[in-house]
Amino acid sequence: MKLSTTFAALVSISAAAAQTTTPDDESMMLIQDLGLKDELPKPGYNMEGGSVFDNYIKVRRDGQFFLVGDGIFHYETPSSEIVQGALLQWCSNLHFTSNSNGTYSRGVGYTAHCLLSFLGDNQSKVEAAGAQLTQALSPDEFTASWSLSATYNAQANMFDMTNHNNDDNNVWLLSDTGLSTMPFLAWETHDEGDINPNADTSSWSGTGQITWVSKEEAAALLNNDATDFTPETFDDIYEKVWNDHHAYAESTSTGGESTEEEDEEEESTDTDIEEADEDGSNTEDSMAAAEDAEEEGSESDTEEEEDDDDDESSASGGGRRLFVAITSMFSTLLGSSI
Repeated sequence: MKLSTTFAALVSISAAAAQTTTPDDESMMLIQDLGLKDELPKPGYNMEGGSVFDNYIKVRRDGQFFLVGDGIFHYETPSSEIVQGALLQWCSNLHFTSNSNGTYSRGVGYTAHCLLSFLGDNQSKVEAAGAQLTQALSPDEFTASWSLSATYNAQANMFDMTNHNNDDNNVWLLSDTGLSTMPFLAWETHDEGDINPNADTSSWSGTGQITWVSKEEAAALLNNDATDFTPETFDDIYEKVWNDHHAYAESTSTGGESTEEEDEEEESTDTDIEEADEDGSNTEDSMAAAEDAEEEGSESDTEEEEDDDDDESSASGGGRRLFVAITSMFSTLLGSSI
């Protein structure tokens, strides 16, 4: 009984406070600075009177789009300072939910591949903050491949958009209302099982603003020619960046050993065998070799002690080679994980 009375009193107090509360001066200044209006826009429209679909329509027409992100990134290490940085994303290889006849039975949305370029020197900043990077942050070059998805949310009157990179567990959450800018939330969680030595310090959270820019503006940021930015060119660059990363990841996991070299050696061996068969010498020689091997095998039964010594020596040599390979692998990991 007393609990019900107390709860009712709290509700009454909260309701009264809600009716009498007015924004303080700082809140009012923020409302004015952001240009917020008294009424929400009608569905399909944004705060500036344009359409929520303006960016979406341009994406469909151009077959590509460019985003510049500017924000703050806060790493998990105690008392860490924020890292301020900017980046450029070029997105293409678009696929839309609508059918060829223009129907939207799957909603209004799309997926895309993206390339990322860091603007300016971010390497030293993120290193000091505890970043875990699979590759160097080369300024003004496309060094990472990303994937993006977007869908129109009618209730919220905006496009919900997510973006994640293909070589780590970074995620970006964007809100597209058709304006030239949109807010973002970004994060990287703890990466369980990551073999990099600084994986325990690489979790971070970030926030900031994304700006839609033209290909001419994007080209100017990278000191490139705008004519180089086409959907066809994008596909070629994306494939190269994606392949470079996966080749790097594979060489790291195998201690720097290239699978291409192994494939070439196997092809070379197969070619030698085929050439020997064509010469006609392979059959007779292999039969003779087999007979010699049988004779040597019977003789080797009487020399077991010598063979044991050879096996121990071979095992020792193999152990040394394994140790060198492991050492090389760790050297590669420590050298590349920053």
